[in-house]
Amino acid sequence: MDDPRQGGEALGRAVSGLAVLAARYDLFLIDQYGVLHDGAAAYPGVVACLERLRAGGGKVVVLSNSGLRAADNEARLSAVGIARDLYDICLSSGEVAWRALAEGRLPAFVGARRCVLLTRGERPGFLDGLDLEMTEDAARADFVLLSGSDAPARGLADYARLLAPALARGVPVASHVMTYAARLLTATHPSNPDSPEVVRRFVRYGASPRGMQALILAGKIMALMDGRYNLAYDDIRVAALPALRHRLILNFEAQAEGVSTDTVISELLGMVNPEVG
Repeated sequence: MDDPRQGGEALGRAVSGLAVLAARYDLFLIDQYGVLHDGAAAYPGVVACLERLRAGGGKVVVLSNSGLRAADNEARLSAVGIARDLYDICLSSGEVAWRALAEGRLPAFVGARRCVLLTRGERPGFLDGLDLEMTEDAARADFVLLSGSDAPARGLADYARLLAPALARGVPVASHVMTYAARLLTATHPSNPDSPEVVRRFVRYGASPRGMQALILAGKIMALMDGRYNLAYDDIRVAALPALRHRLILNFEAQAEGVSTDTVISELLGMVNPEVG
């Protein structure tokens, strides 16, 4: 393929080494792993090549998609025989991410502190100096930080279950489904004149607004597990027992008659019609 800017000269051509290019460019961006070294030692000729580039006045930037910070990558380079004076800067994905989080460069992460960390092995030093709160509950997290994985020891299904609550927060909820969930929640309160008899007779305290949040989030997860990205009435119904059973406080009469919260919620589901306004 010809490049019209070069008067017909081919865009790409093979060269015998960087010496051919050294005089033509001022800056060289060089990948770290697989180009400079194999993880154990520098490739043959790498050190001599870097020395010649530096001697000729060329600027050398070592790039890496490593989740480690720049200093850690510089230590790795030194360990494989590539001295610090052979390049100007080592720039890694980990360094860029750390600075973005520490300096608030990304608007979406300003004020975000709760983080689900996915990494390989121990907590990485990458996190040092960041004001973050680690959590394993993706439903509470502000964001997910991926610095590595434990594959194949930990499979994709495990990660899918871990991250489902975070993904569920983005699942849309139609207004009529939201209304149904709200009606279910308010029907758990014995003070509500529209609550069924089973609630007014056996419930002392109904579910709080957090019960509504749990009901919606659990319903979203049910939808995702079913391969859908929208919440349906049935998702709310399936989620009702696990989301609400521990949020109802029953009275003495319920205890005396052996009535459980599962019994109350099951009867409630049969009495609150999703199609009624």
